[in-house]
Amino acid sequence: YDGKNVTFRLDNIVDENRSFTFNYEHMNDRTGQPGSLSGHYSDIASHLWNNAALTYNFNQKGAVSGEVRVYYNYYSQFFQTVNRDKITGLEYKTGWKLDENNTFMVGGNWEKSEVLEAAGGYRNKDVISKALYIQDIYNIDPKWTLTSGLRYDHYSTFGGQTTPKVNLNYSADRDTDIYVSYNKVFRVPNLDDLYFDDAYDAGNPNLKPEKGRVINVGVNKKLS
Repeated sequence: YDGKNVTFRLDNIVDENRSFTFNYEHMNDRTGQPGSLSGHYSDIASHLWNNAALTYNFNQKGAVSGEVRVYYNYYSQFFQTVNRDKITGLEYKTGWKLDENNTFMVGGNWEKSEVLEAAGGYRNKDVISKALYIQDIYNIDPKWTLTSGLRYDHYSTFGGQTTPKVNLNYSADRDTDIYVSYNKVFRVPNLDDLYFDDAYDAGNPNLKPEKGRVINVGVNKKLS
C-alpha cells in the first residue's frame, strides 16, 4: 500500500455573524488486491480523490444560522478498468424564528453528477438535479413537537416530484422520546442503473423512479 493524503481548511471571520470556510482534500493511493489474476491483468488498484468546498456562513448569532456552499468532487479508480466521475453542486439554507415556539426553514440545492468513464462500458453521461424545500418545527407544548415539511425535486432524466413529510414527537421524560412520522419517498435510478453494461450485469434505460410511502412509529431511549 502506498498512499498520499493532503487536507486543509481555511477560515475567514468577517464579523460575529458572517464567515467563510474553504475545505480541500486530496487522496491518492496504490494498493494490491487480494487473490491472483492471470494473463495481462495487474493486481494493483489506484484511486484518486480531489474534493473542494467553499462555504459562506451567515446569521451565526441569530436563532437560526444559514449557509451557502459550493462544492466539487472528483474521483477516479483504476483496477483492470477505469472509473472516473465528478460532482459539482450548490447548496443554500436559512431560517427564521417566527416566535418562541415556531421555527421555519427553507433551502435548496443544484447538483450535476457526471460519469466521465465507467467500467460498465459507458461514458460522458450526466444528470442534473434541483431541489427546494421548506420545513416548520412547532413546539405545541414542552412535551409535544410537530415537524412538517415539503420538498420538490427535479431531475433532468425523470422530471419533478413533490414529497411531503410530517413527524409528531412526544418527550415522555428527559431520556425518552416517542414519535410517529409519515413521508413520501422518491428515488431515481442512478447512471449505473440506466447504462451499465458488461458480461455480468446490464442497466435498463427504461427504468422509472421508485415511489412510496413510509410510516414510522418508534421510541428513542437514552440508556445511562
